[in-house]
Amino acid sequence: MALSIIACVFRSTNRLVYELNQSGNANPETIIIPNDGGATPDLQTDALAGVQFGPPPIGGLSLYRLLRARNNGWGPLPAGALDQGQARALLLGWDQSNLVITNPLVQYATTRAQSLAGTDALAWSVDADVDAQGDPVLVVESNAFGSGFNRGLCLIEIELRLTLLG
Repeated sequence: MALSIIACVFRSTNRLVYELNQSGNANPETIIIPNDGGATPDLQTDALAGVQFGPPPIGGLSLYRLLRARNNGWGPLPAGALDQGQARALLLGWDQSNLVITNPLVQYATTRAQSLAGTDALAWSVDADVDAQGDPVLVVESNAFGSGFNRGLCLIEIELRLTLLG
């Protein structure tokens, strides 16, 4: 086997958590968490389920709406295909100088990779990119080594933040 998404293990209005497993020996291995509104695991699908069952959104906005920035725009970003810099600003919060968002009051998400305790995982990384339609997607890379079934387990957490100021 190789790198795979086990499941979306947590959904709320402002947060998603995915569990990934790296069971192969090839390093590095990469997988994309899609954002097309298809079957789970999918960022839009899972975020929409979070809106339906989660707490009220922050300031009336939700992670689901951020993930649909190509369709509806987001803050100063008009609707339309995003580029990688915009995807990184929206999903990773990599816009501290406000070059993309241009407004420190606009909400953004942060994303992090966390190895699960007891695994032999050495390194996980997460980046943002765009798919063919210009929707933001997450790209996860694993450099996990070890032996046994739990060779490399990781949680990927995406959380909507208030603003760059908060």
